[in-house]
Amino acid sequence: MFDVDKVRQGFPALIKPNPAIYFDGPGGTQVSFAVMRAMTEFMADGVANLGGFYQSSISAQQQMDRTRGAMAALINAKDSKEISFGQNMTTITWALSHAIANTWSPKDNIVISELDHEANISPWLIKAREKGINVEILSFDQDSYTLDLDRLEAILKNGRTKLIAITLASNICGSITDITRVCALAKQYQVKLFVDAVHFIAHQKVDVQVIDCDWLVCSGYKFSAPHIGVLYSKSQTMASIKPYKIAPAPDTLPYALETGTQNFEALTGLEAAIYHKAALVNEQMAKTDLKAALKLSMSAIETHELMLKSYFLKKLEACPHITVHGIASQDKLSKRTPTFAITIAGVSNRELAQALARHNICVGFGHFYVPRFIEKLGLDPNDGVLRIGFAYYNTLAEIDYLFDVLAEVTQFKSNDAVALR
Repeated sequence: MFDVDKVRQGFPALIKPNPAIYFDGPGGTQVSFAVMRAMTEFMADGVANLGGFYQSSISAQQQMDRTRGAMAALINAKDSKEISFGQNMTTITWALSHAIANTWSPKDNIVISELDHEANISPWLIKAREKGINVEILSFDQDSYTLDLDRLEAILKNGRTKLIAITLASNICGSITDITRVCALAKQYQVKLFVDAVHFIAHQKVDVQVIDCDWLVCSGYKFSAPHIGVLYSKSQTMASIKPYKIAPAPDTLPYALETGTQNFEALTGLEAAIYHKAALVNEQMAKTDLKAALKLSMSAIETHELMLKSYFLKKLEACPHITVHGIASQDKLSKRTPTFAITIAGVSNRELAQALARHNICVGFGHFYVPRFIEKLGLDPNDGVLRIGFAYYNTLAEIDYLFDVLAEVTQFKSNDAVALR
């Protein structure tokens, strides 16, 4: 059983006196005692680089291997060698874009989307300009907040598309991509598929064998691990890609896209975070069958977050002055994560975020590196939206407090506009 009160006990930031209410999960999640303890113990035991015959070097190699295995279990990769690490998702994507672009020709095209974080746009755009190829941008429907996949199919029919780079879920409005259809189209037209799972992986189970993508990226700090980027690469695909490496470095998986010495303490924390998540529902299972335990925990997290999504939207029914820029129907909650982009007419999102912060509520405002979303909706590019994002450790009581504070810091004017008090 998923017990959110018990879950919260595992996070020091959530049990200190007068803890903040962290509705900034899309920008980064809190870290558990288990992660901190693992990282501290690893560093206290003596640190070293790889390649030595002494214990600290052997321990570093063993740790890297264990973390690859844990990450492979989390996303159901066939082989832990398909897991690579880097500084963050952005850095990994830059490196991979350089390698992939060498397979493009002038008449080719690639596909990106309006709902993607710029980290999954800029690297591809820049390489496309350098190679002189066309870039097709999938738009989203302003009523459904979903991508136009009919347009994707029309693009692919030209037979020149080399890559689809697409998000599993939007980090600004929470819309979940119909990745099953995207994958089917990619396979039908023999197009490489690069998936950004940074936002999605915190909320639902990722299965790269089901998605059948060529690459998938995510970042540990979005699911209660330290700052570290992770790349899944399908073995068959990478066999034909020549990465940019310094001369003596291996260019085969799992090292193909890894550069320099890896962050071993962060890798330790990543493994600990995965096991901590696996143990949320069944601690014993996490020790004996990691994949099964993760599946159980992620299902419980999804159920808990479904409750948070539904409750938040029900509370909004009494707030007609608040606009949700995203999926807002109770019967379509499965098509979104618990990340909401909102605005209040006449109210600065910057000032509203500041007002909430004074009441110990952590939220963000702005474009969240999805400027095309803000531009398309005709919103102020400097003020963007207010983003409220729930994680699996958030509660209904915290949502109640949010709405109490919103009522306290805003006031209606005679013309039905709203202003901050």
